[in-house]
Amino acid sequence: MVYIPLSCIILVNILVLICYRWLNITVKKNARRPRRTTEEIKSELSPIARFVRERRAELGYSQEELAFRSGLSTRFVKEFELGKKTVRLDKVNELLSFLGGQLEVRRSGDQT
Repeated sequence: MVYIPLSCIILVNILVLICYRWLNITVKKNARRPRRTTEEIKSELSPIARFVRERRAELGYSQEELAFRSGLSTRFVKEFELGKKTVRLDKVNELLSFLGGQLEVRRSGDQT
């Protein structure tokens, strides 16, 4: 293990800050992309997420209430409705089952 004195670490940090100022480099803090509007979110949703959102509204449940009644976490329900791209299929099936829906797998080209 290498021991580096605290004074050296502080000196390096000070030199970095001086270089940033000298080169006019700015560091953006908390740079976030602008929040999406409700309409933007709805237009980007998958059909499954749209079904969950609409069915929850039909039943009059909040996201928290749906999560509690279905046995899933509030975080999962919120992220799923916002269009999270990677989700666990067992949780999706559990949510759809609670709402009266189901996933169906078809071969591409099948119309039945």
